[in-house]
Amino acid sequence: MEETETKTIMQELADLCQEIYEKSYHDVFDFGEYSDEELQEQKAMLLRKKELLANLHLETIVEQKEIPEPNGEDFFTLWNRLWDMRIESQPVLREIYSVVALSQIFKKVKIYRGSVEEDIRVHSCVIMPSGTGKSEGNDFLYQFAMRNGKKYYSIERFTDAILTGSIKRGILDRNTSKGLKEGDIGWKDPTTPSVLTTYDYVVSDEGESILKSSRQTEGAQRLLQKAMNRYGSEGNLLTNNLVDGEITARPDCSIAITSYYLDEFKDTLLERGLLQRMIVYIQEENEDRRTKIIDRIIGDIASFTDNKDEAYAEIFERKDLVDGYYAHLVAEVNRLKKIHQDTEYVVMMDESKPILRNSIDELRNIMPMLVGQKQIWESMISRLTVNILKISAIYALADGRDYIMAKDTTKASSLMMETMRSVAFFLKDNVQTKMDNRTVQVHARLKAKKGGYFLSEKEWVEYLVKEMGFSEQQGKILIKNFIDNGKMSYRADKKLVLS
Repeated sequence: MEETETKTIMQELADLCQEIYEKSYHDVFDFGEYSDEELQEQKAMLLRKKELLANLHLETIVEQKEIPEPNGEDFFTLWNRLWDMRIESQPVLREIYSVVALSQIFKKVKIYRGSVEEDIRVHSCVIMPSGTGKSEGNDFLYQFAMRNGKKYYSIERFTDAILTGSIKRGILDRNTSKGLKEGDIGWKDPTTPSVLTTYDYVVSDEGESILKSSRQTEGAQRLLQKAMNRYGSEGNLLTNNLVDGEITARPDCSIAITSYYLDEFKDTLLERGLLQRMIVYIQEENEDRRTKIIDRIIGDIASFTDNKDEAYAEIFERKDLVDGYYAHLVAEVNRLKKIHQDTEYVVMMDESKPILRNSIDELRNIMPMLVGQKQIWESMISRLTVNILKISAIYALADGRDYIMAKDTTKASSLMMETMRSVAFFLKDNVQTKMDNRTVQVHARLKAKKGGYFLSEKEWVEYLVKEMGFSEQQGKILIKNFIDNGKMSYRADKKLVLS
């Protein structure tokens, strides 16, 4: 009877892991030994994660075949319709790009917290296999920008001159030779401004070069970090000291980086603060998804059976349909701009705060990790809180409100759960710190010295302090990590034994 129960709970856990993480149970919890009580705790944790994810609807919008009439569809429905007509099987990317797009529409609106004014700009970094929609997503953002009076810049080189601006020596010499000063008739501005201040969306379609950690990219990554810092803050000011003078810039753009996977990506994640400021989404290769993409490419080709005019008719109908939806999307953006033309701040209803707190707690404990991995993960959480707050504000503004409700925070938290679970698995699968290696060594040493011993948590911590030189805090962290990863388990008498 007991064996059947265990199999049942294991099957439930396996199904939940697949549903929530798209991974097997052992991918999430490794191959540790867990008591029935611990398995029930895992189930409760997974159900909380499932509930968090349930608030983001990522279904594909059913395509209409006729030119649409204005029918009051909101921004996200129109955005999703247009996206799904073009890009296959990328609902998470679709949602990320929608909030990036809107963050520039509403970039003058602020969130007041404490004594600072937080701008609501959102930035993204998407790592995906080649040929799955990265460039299509960027072009979709370009089409949106062009139709809504926003400037889009596709950045390929990350030089100081491009990121901070430069001075044209010829114009400077001309002004000097003629004795012209700023404000004089005939004076010309010798500066070329930073693309980060000139454009609204700065997009790196092939972002491999900037995501590599090297001496060459370190300076550029630092400038991009500053560009993403809170607008108007000291940390948002870019400075370039040149022979001919000083150039300064305060960027207010949104930055989007897309790339295929590369090994150096983990070094950027670990050593630089660039990605902590962005919504990061890492997508693995998926055979079913790629098959759907290939089928979609073939299926979307205008074709005919007997008369080629059928194919041309299909082309013109499709173009009319797309143009009709874009007209509605632009009209909806203009409607929202008008509603918020005097909106200075977004505030929050009290009902949203416990949801935000709970969501952060769930994301902090997204899955078992090694000690070093956990420390890296925790370093991302404070900025993650700000990103959830920004996205909540965008959802509120898109709904015509200047205040955040519970449903906004819930949906924003769901999106971050979608993206951060991909980062968590990347961390778990690809990063093992010196501390993690040390943890493995400590477990092996404990097995050799104290294997089979039944001790309370306090007694295990005391042993680590007295016999192995750990501080009490380090000992507590280590024991908790052993429990979380199935390296140590509770007995019925609440004693702990090494697994």
